[in-house]
Amino acid sequence: MGNFINAILAFVELEARRLKYNRTELYTRAVQPILWLVVFGPVMARVRALPTGGIPYIAFITPGVIMQSVTFVSIFYGLTIVWERESGILKKLLAMPVSRVSIILGRSSASIKGIVPVRNNNANSHSIRR
Repeated sequence: MGNFINAILAFVELEARRLKYNRTELYTRAVQPILWLVVFGPVMARVRALPTGGIPYIAFITPGVIMQSVTFVSIFYGLTIVWERESGILKKLLAMPVSRVSIILGRSSASIKGIVPVRNNNANSHSIRR
C-alpha cells in the first residue's frame, strides 16, 4: 500500500516540477478566468442581454468560468498523454514496476493539482523512498 501511494505522489511531484519550470502554462491557466471575470464580466453585465434573475452577472458566470477552466486543463492533460504515447514515454511509464492504476491516479491527481496550482516549498523532497 505504501508503494502504491508513493507512486501516486511521484507522479504528482513530476507534474508540479513540470509546472515549476514551464511558467507559460501557469500563466495561460490564470489569464483565461481572469479575463472572463474581470474584463468580459463587467462589460456583459452592463449590456443586460441575459436575464440573470436578480443575481449579479459575475456571480452568474463564475460557475461556468470554473467549469471552462477545468475542461481546458483536462483537455490539456489528455493531449499530454497522447503526446507521451507518440513519443514513447508512455511505454516507459507502463514498464515501471508500479501498478497502472497508480499511474492513472497519479496523473489524475496531478491534473487536479494543475487546476489550482500549489507552490512546492520543499523542492528537494523526494516522494519515493527506498
